Amino acid sequence: MKETGMVSALLSTPGWETFGVWVLYLTGNVLHVLLKAQASSQSTLNKLSGIGAYLKLNWVAISSRFFLNTMSFLFVWHSPWLFDLDKLNLAMPARLALAGMLGWFSDSVFDKAILLLSRFFPSLQKEAPPR
Repeated sequence: MKETGMVSALLSTPGWETFGVWVLYLTGNVLHVLLKAQASSQSTLNKLSGIGAYLKLNWVAISSRFFLNTMSFLFVWHSPWLFDLDKLNLAMPARLALAGMLGWFSDSVFDKAILLLSRFFPSLQKEAPPR
């Protein structure tokens, strides 16, 4: 029992919650990128030899998207007028789960935003994922 109390006390400190939020957000984002890499490497439409070949070929685009997704996450997570976590009164485990889900879905939302914007700015079409 005492060990559970210590773990609970440790995880309830603000620094550990912030660390947990970042770990789960980044994990969600990386796993989504890896899922897309696996799907692309298994496609018969290209000659990629595996996930490593996909990452090597697309590392600049992946890095750019990762940066933009992370900046978007910071903006949303720390904008009470847009997304007020305190008003939702979420417990720490729920905040951590939300961070992981936002990490997972941020890249997917980015794809949808590029598709939408490419209708108005045709030069973005090359950045859009294939349909």
